[in-house]
Amino acid sequence: MRASNGFDPTSLELPNYLDSQVWQRWCNHRSEIKKALTPTTTEQQLALLSKIPEDADAIITQSIERGWTGLSPLKRDREGTRKLSRHGGQNGVSDPVVDKRRRDAAAWAELEVSEDEKADT
Repeated sequence: MRASNGFDPTSLELPNYLDSQVWQRWCNHRSEIKKALTPTTTEQQLALLSKIPEDADAIITQSIERGWTGLSPLKRDREGTRKLSRHGGQNGVSDPVVDKRRRDAAAWAELEVSEDEKADT
């Protein structure tokens, strides 16, 4: 994954909020689209992610899924909540953060249905 300038973004020590497998997929994606990460780009992207660490993995996954060359905050729906991917990630690779959020949303939906059923009886 080493760029022509000798920089290897996969060898960096990552902050604890960033999953190393997600970062590896991001580096692979950038390489595949022939937009190698430079030291400056990597520094800026990590600075962006540090501002919203709870979304870091989801931001990277969103960018990979959409084929973007850069990172952007998560897209939001009309109510202002984060949109989560309906897919498991690039090439069917599952993203643990998205999977957990999807399971949590399903659990909440079940809980709401149960409460509604109790109210109807």
